[in-house]
Amino acid sequence: CGECGGDGRACVGCDGVVNSGKALDRCGECGGDDACLDCAGTPFGPQRMDRCGACGTPAMTCSSGARAGGECERDADCPAAADAASPVGTCGTDLPSGAWNACIDCRGTP
Repeated sequence: CGECGGDGRACVGCDGVVNSGKALDRCGECGGDDACLDCAGTPFGPQRMDRCGACGTPAMTCSSGARAGGECERDADCPAAADAASPVGTCGTDLPSGAWNACIDCRGTP
C-alpha cells in the first residue's frame, strides 16, 4: 500500500480490493449504506417512523407466533409457531390508545 514496512493489508477494503475505500457499515454489509438502521439509529432495531414523523415502536406487533415482536397490521401477518394449534398468531398492541400515528384524523389524514 505504499507504506514502508507495512503489511499491505491496511489499505485493503472489506471487499479485498486495495484502496477501494469500502468498509463494513453498521449492519455488517461491505460498502453498505446502513439500510438496516431503525429511525433511532439501532441496527435491526424495532423503531419505525409513524405517519406523523415520530420515531417509536409500532403500535401493532405480533404478540405470539413465529414473528412475536414483529410489526403487523392483522393476525395473518403473524404466522404461528411450529408447535401451535392455530395457523396464525396474534397481532395486537400494548401501547396506550393514540400513541402511534396520533396525528391521524378519523379519515386517515395526518
